[in-house]
This record gives sequence, structure tokens and C-alpha cells, in this order.
Amino acid sequence: MEAASSDLAFCASDTCAALHPGQQVQFSKVRLPRKAGNCKHWINALNQAVEDKRMLMEKARHDLVEYGKKLVHANLTKGTGGNLSVFDRANGTVAITPSGIDFFEITPEDIVIVDLEGKTIEGTRTPSSEWEMHLMPYRHRTDIDAVIHAHTTYATVLAVLRQDLPPSHYMVEVAGHNVRCAPYATYGSHELAVNSYEYMKDRRAVLLANHGILAGAHDLLNAFNIIEEVEYCSHIHWMASCMGKPVILPDEEMELMAEKFKTYGQRKAKDW
Repeated sequence: MEAASSDLAFCASDTCAALHPGQQVQFSKVRLPRKAGNCKHWINALNQAVEDKRMLMEKARHDLVEYGKKLVHANLTKGTGGNLSVFDRANGTVAITPSGIDFFEITPEDIVIVDLEGKTIEGTRTPSSEWEMHLMPYRHRTDIDAVIHAHTTYATVLAVLRQDLPPSHYMVEVAGHNVRCAPYATYGSHELAVNSYEYMKDRRAVLLANHGILAGAHDLLNAFNIIEEVEYCSHIHWMASCMGKPVILPDEEMELMAEKFKTYGQRKAKDW
């Protein structure tokens, strides 16, 4: 079988020669002819065509598109603010949202596949400018296979004040005993990637000074849940601070919450 173009190929098998004497049979790689005779090469070509057309990390691509929209629907970000990624640990590849495209315009084909050094493996778009901030947890942590960065409102208020989110509400524990605020660094910079990684150690989320929030988990469902809960807790903390001084839960209670959260709810996470 010899390729004639990116879309067409020829079958030169003995079976085809017998079925179609004196002819070089041309067929489409992506469509099975109505009359393929008894030539098995048509079926083989179709199977190969399906394989050729399959995108790397196809499910992850669709999930990233859907969760990008969910961020906007849940008022956790706006427009092109933020980015998402998923790590295929078995193959060492990362699916990440493209730079500068509205979440409601991104298609699975727009998702970029990169390796752990940020080199594009598949895709025609430019990956998020903050790709290194996503890759660093994948390189150094075994509990994180999905990362979401968002420009939420109340968590960003704390980030602008350069304050940590303390455990004024027990649900802060979805991210750890508290959520630290990493020092400011320019978006897309190596410094920001390092700062976010260092301040998210032993945690599942970090506030980015004058910027937003980053969260990681073993899948997008749980990463999204962390973003959602930290934003809720940030809102409560801000409102309480407007009226007085919030009462902070002690470490002992947060340790208890950490144990209880291992079996609570339907979002089953890997062992921390």
C-alpha cells in the first residue's frame, strides 16, 4: 500500500489485483467505499485511518474544554483569564489550554500537548504563557495530575493584600491547613512558577500575589472543587473581616478535618 496524498492511498495487494485487473485501486484513508469487494486491505486502511485521526490525550482535551467553561459559568474567572492542564503520567505528556483564546471558543483541537520541558508534541496553537507553572508540580509531585489557575474574585482580593487564607472556615482544609500567598512575580515567568511551587508545598492550592489562585489535584474534578471551595472560604473570610476579627480554627481541628475529608463526599481523591 502506497500513500498518494495525506487523504488518499493506493492498494497494491495481490487480492486487489485479482479483483480489479489492470487497475491501481485508489481509496480514501478516512472513508470506507460502498463496494470494497473482498479486499481486506480496505478494512485495514480504515482501521489505520481511525488511528491516524485520533488525537493524543483526546479525553483530557474534551475535559479541559468543559472545565474551562465551568470556570466561567461558576464566576470563577472571566474571558481568557486562567488556564488548565492535565498530566498523563504514564506517557509523560501534558494537555494544556492555549494562550489567549476565550474559554467558549476553545475546541479539543486547540488544546496543546507538551512534554515536561514544555516542548510542543502535538497542536498548532501556542500553549498558555504560564505553562511552566503547570509543569513544575507534575515534575516534582506524585499527587497532582491536574492543575487549574483562575482569576477568582475573593481569593484574588486576599492575594492583592498579600495575605494567606487562614482556617477561618473548616473547608479551607480541602487545600490544606491554610492557603499561602506566594510572592509576586510577572505572569508567565520562571520566577512565578518557582514561587507558586514552593508556596504550594504540602498544600493543594496557593494564592498568587496580585494575580489569582492555582490549585492541583489528581484530576480536574477535584482541582475544580478546590478552586471553588477556596473562593467560597475567601469570600466568607473577607466578609467576616469587614465586621471584626475572624476566629481561626486551631491546628488540632484542622488535623481532624484532614482525616474526615479522606472519606467525605463523592469526590474521591488519592491518598494525600
